[in-house]
Amino acid sequence: MITDWYTIYMARSMVPDDVLYPFEEFVINKNKTLKGFIYDYFAKEWYYQCPSCFADIYGPSKKGIRKNTKYHYKEICGGGW
Repeated sequence: MITDWYTIYMARSMVPDDVLYPFEEFVINKNKTLKGFIYDYFAKEWYYQCPSCFADIYGPSKKGIRKNTKYHYKEICGGGW
């Protein structure tokens, strides 16, 4: 079995882009009902949607998303007040 980079690239390029792989489909379905911080495996960052102003907040790590969320609540939207 040949597993060089060209063979892998050609095999991947023959599959249409609209076809989801099982892992991608699992992650999308798993995160549908989650509230709070969500880790995006493909972008490798944390994601959160503000419940009061529905703004998207992103962070590179869990510590970073907490910091960005606190800043957003304190300075930008006021946490719904």
